[in-house]
Amino acid sequence: MKRFWDGLIFGAGFSIAFTAISYLSMTFLFPLAMNYESEQTQESFTSSESKESVKFHELSFEDKLKNASAILITRYEKGDGGKTIAIVDEIHLSSPEVKIYFQVGDEYPDASFYPKENTRYGEGAFVLLVNSPAEARSSSSIFSGRISAYGNMPIETAISLFNE
Repeated sequence: MKRFWDGLIFGAGFSIAFTAISYLSMTFLFPLAMNYESEQTQESFTSSESKESVKFHELSFEDKLKNASAILITRYEKGDGGKTIAIVDEIHLSSPEVKIYFQVGDEYPDASFYPKENTRYGEGAFVLLVNSPAEARSSSSIFSGRISAYGNMPIETAISLFNE
């Protein structure tokens, strides 16, 4: 009977250790690996000037504008079922060769949403895209014709900086 209890205790200890190691690896190691991959695919782009991989979110707003290949300006409209739909209102390209798969009047689904109570969303979104075909990298709310995330810069100022 003593051998039975020794085996049972050993098995329980082994199970607890295996469960703890599995939990820790899934909690800490797996998310780190997934985050690393998403940072590489979602946050980096190739700068046309340097051909180096750059973290777009780390750039100043002026550098983001210089490195962007396109700007979308959307306006919000009420849609079916209480959804707010972002409609492409303006498209600005850094060069005519930039491919973009949106046209004025299209829905821009990444900026569409179901509004929450007591939350301000603005009247539209200012979206920066990079590369060709153009991929979205940054989106900011527009309030009264100004980009709220960048010191309330007027949209016209941002577009003129983009066109320089």
